[in-house]
Amino acid sequence: MNGFEKIKKAIEDIAKKNQSPKIELGTYKDGGIELDSLYIPPTMVYKLDFLDKKRATKVSGIVEVGGAGDAAHSHGWTDTSEYINELQNGDIVAFQKINDIKVLIIGRVA
Repeated sequence: MNGFEKIKKAIEDIAKKNQSPKIELGTYKDGGIELDSLYIPPTMVYKLDFLDKKRATKVSGIVEVGGAGDAAHSHGWTDTSEYINELQNGDIVAFQKINDIKVLIIGRVA
């Protein structure tokens, strides 16, 4: 059993224990999901809006200040924040069926 299969089994075991809908893993591709030999097209896929946006996990930066011989002044802001990118082709995603023709991407699996 490879790592992907172990994660999938663990998620399925948790879902069974909690009697929640089956959560599955697939590969994100062009707005849809690849699952074994099946492709779920983007027209059948919902996703939470935060998965479509680059977002900061740690916000920080440096203000460069000058002033040798001149009045103190700023040279700008250097962003040193840490980010999580939006979903990319090849990302492993957790999803579940929400009706007969739609699935919902719950999140990216690290």
